[in-house]
Amino acid sequence: MKHTNAKFGWGTRTGKELSELNPKLELIKESSFWDEMKKYTLVGKIGSVLVKDLNNRLAVYRWQGR
Repeated sequence: MKHTNAKFGWGTRTGKELSELNPKLELIKESSFWDEMKKYTLVGKIGSVLVKDLNNRLAVYRWQGR
């Protein structure tokens, strides 16, 4: 993709925003890269405070069938 002019403009800031777009999704939990890294490194602890929302997040959902 780096040799193209492609731009991605879709995304959500939180997992809750995605569940609002589709009512069949129930947000179970959400965490960030920094939440995990703070357990292991000083950089992770600092990052979890200063730039927590500037990284990818993992959201876990439950599908509310049919």
